[in-house]
Amino acid sequence: MTAPSPEHRLDLSHAITSLSDVVLRGEPTSALLQRLIDDVAPALGADRAFLYDAQPSVERVGVLAEWTRPGVSTVSAADAYPLQRVASAARELAASGAAIQSSRTATHPILARDGAAELLHKQQSVERLLWFPFRHRSDGYHLLVLHQVDEDRGWSADDLAIAAAVAAQIELAVMRLELLHERERAEDALHRSDTRFRLFYDHTPSMFFTVDSAGIVRNVNRFGIKHLGYSAADMVGRSVLQIVHPQDHPDVRGHLATCFADPGVVRTISFRKVCKDGSIIWVKEALHVADTPDGPRAFIVCEDVTAARAHEEAARRAESKAHERDEFMAMLGHELRNPLSPIVTALEILRSNGNTEPELEVIDRQVAHLRRLVDDLLDVSRITRGKVELHKELVELSVVVSQAVEVARPLFHLRRQHLHVDVPATGLVVYADPSRLVQVFVNLLTNAAKYSAEEQEVFFSAERRRHRLIVQVRDKGEGIEPQMLERVFDLFAQRPQPVDRSQSGLGLGLTIVRNLITLHGGTVRASSPGRGEGSTFEVDLPAAAEPLTTTTTTTSGPAQRTVPVGPGRSILVVDDNDDVRKSLVRLLTLHGYEVTGAGDGPSALRAAAELKPRVVLVDIGLPGMDGYELARQLRRSDAADTRLFAITGYGQASDRARSRDAGFDAHLVKPVDLQTLLPLLD
Repeated sequence: MTAPSPEHRLDLSHAITSLSDVVLRGEPTSALLQRLIDDVAPALGADRAFLYDAQPSVERVGVLAEWTRPGVSTVSAADAYPLQRVASAARELAASGAAIQSSRTATHPILARDGAAELLHKQQSVERLLWFPFRHRSDGYHLLVLHQVDEDRGWSADDLAIAAAVAAQIELAVMRLELLHERERAEDALHRSDTRFRLFYDHTPSMFFTVDSAGIVRNVNRFGIKHLGYSAADMVGRSVLQIVHPQDHPDVRGHLATCFADPGVVRTISFRKVCKDGSIIWVKEALHVADTPDGPRAFIVCEDVTAARAHEEAARRAESKAHERDEFMAMLGHELRNPLSPIVTALEILRSNGNTEPELEVIDRQVAHLRRLVDDLLDVSRITRGKVELHKELVELSVVVSQAVEVARPLFHLRRQHLHVDVPATGLVVYADPSRLVQVFVNLLTNAAKYSAEEQEVFFSAERRRHRLIVQVRDKGEGIEPQMLERVFDLFAQRPQPVDRSQSGLGLGLTIVRNLITLHGGTVRASSPGRGEGSTFEVDLPAAAEPLTTTTTTTSGPAQRTVPVGPGRSILVVDDNDDVRKSLVRLLTLHGYEVTGAGDGPSALRAAAELKPRVVLVDIGLPGMDGYELARQLRRSDAADTRLFAITGYGQASDRARSRDAGFDAHLVKPVDLQTLLPLLD
């Protein structure tokens, strides 16, 4: 078949123009789209044509219209675009929006990869097919499918241009019909479509504007007039910028220009509008440019988001205040340590001189109390800023509990209270930071003692329940009101205190408990029958997956490693922290390597040029020349073949990507695990 003649293409153009009028009048969907397919498919030299609404993400496709030339075998519409068998092609159509052509002699590689070529080109005898996607959405797109069956006549550039025009016409038709349907559902009335649209347009609680390419307002709905306070005459026929805050004029002007330059895409922008009374509101506009009989128009839906922005700003201020509070607590904790140190030293001097006045014991107790408060402040500031590092190991829970009891026992003696401990000596192994768990249990024990009367009992118990360790601290003291059960773990939260504040404190202990237990992968909760009925704090921790053995966890120490020292085993450690660098140099030397240290980038470059190490361990946070720049310079030098390992406190995916781009072979997060480092070195 020869390509359609120019006269035929002109007739087709006139037909599409007439169909535009039908679209604007709101002809039913199926009749309109079927008419388009019936007229266009023969002119494009197709033997079959299909129109789909495809949603690849859920493998769903709707058939909007189909046509088959008389005398040509029909096929199922589902088989003509087998979405389940063309997953890759469907994704490419969604991503690129480009058309796909395939023929029996030149099969498109994606169809071959998906296995659809067998179905389309052999079973259905399709000599050539064209998939033309258009009207892309977040959940899919529309698709025009054309088949040539009896022979491969191909499609010219003119054919593709006509297909694009048809797709644009179909897109306009679908948009128009969707708007009509939405308007019908919103108003639920039996008036004529134009009347229904006007009711919807005027009474929906959103500001609707129509603006031409020169930025002149051509229409505004009643809600917009009422909300902004202007009359219709104040806005219609005037520049849209007259109601825009002057500082936002460049953004709005550029946004309009972009939308008119690339119509068909919905774009959003936030800016300020000035109301008739002079008040300023923040708005969010969604804008879509479409052709109309009067030329291109921007259809704008505008929402007042002033309240939402106020909430966001309040949240930002609250976050900023929380950050300032954390910084202040950290500063306060460090500053309070300065006067504490000489006080403690003076107490020791007085005792050394033989002073035994009872007042010294009072000072000693109060200083100890103040030191605990300072420690709590510092711990909370570290926790809230994510600065806490856990040094985990396998440990019997009974060992941790024993240490906690020893720390808390003086308070129980002072209040003549009875502490009952029921914790098995073995069998409750936990992978945890022992010092931090001691801190948790000390806080729970002192909390129980503080809120229990003198000579009352406190019970500490622990048991294993399947893969969890359950620890309980139970008292018969003041109890907790229901409304306080969750709040007791909040920062600075305290139960109501009497005037004398006999149970004084900062309300930090339980906050520290919750955060440390969370870092260990556990939970803590409080329960109480009510005021005066005592309370129970239950800690739930994961039990260790492996048992605790009496042998050392290191199977061979440094002296037992018989690693030959020589070429290929030299290492350069670059770190500005003397303690870190020297300890790592010594550790690796004990493991049989030739190790040299450098404290900054320039000295590292000199050492690398002289020693030519096989491996360089680089701290990222070096002064002056950071680790990234050092790595780049090493890669450009004679040490291009040297293995580079980054050592840093940051371990996010973006951090690893940055070190990889700088030329590092491995990315190690502090503290570096020796069992991870040694295999890399070997």
